[in-house]
Amino acid sequence: MSILTRKLLVTLPQETYSKFRLMGSFIEANYLYHMASKGGNILEVGTGPGKSALLMAQALKDFGVDGKVYTIGWESDQQDYANVWKRLRRYPELIDSIHHESRKSEEVHQNYPDLAFPFVYIDGDHSYEGVVKDIINYKSKVAPGGVIAFHDTNKEEVARAISEYLGWELCAEVHRIKGYRCGS
Repeated sequence: MSILTRKLLVTLPQETYSKFRLMGSFIEANYLYHMASKGGNILEVGTGPGKSALLMAQALKDFGVDGKVYTIGWESDQQDYANVWKRLRRYPELIDSIHHESRKSEEVHQNYPDLAFPFVYIDGDHSYEGVVKDIINYKSKVAPGGVIAFHDTNKEEVARAISEYLGWELCAEVHRIKGYRCGS
């Protein structure tokens, strides 16, 4: 059992998990839902198909907390871009809680204020160089006491970049996600 799983006070409803046809681990989805349930703006680097952003927006709605999900993802072509927006628009009750920027993460980090996000979720470029860039560009965005979490930490390149460039205390380990608390 992970260091966080025993502490989760929020449980993701199965119908919500199924609603977005989430792939991967239920406990990973539950972690994202739990973190979003606390409220505040969330920054996601790596939109993918948009399912994590939808899940976190649903948590904001379910718990009636203020916040918005800012998601950055570079779709490789117009079809990918259209598919992301098509999926997001399927949930009109959530669309106002999501801001999607379709650009490479290193091109837009300056658009987001420092110390503004209680939760930053990195699930973008999984190469060593990509993770290093995301750490350098986005760790300053985490509010004091907030958390930056990384997906696919079981991949050697991801784990090595975090080990060499982050230097924050591990506060959560849920399957392939590791969260680190900002100490300042």
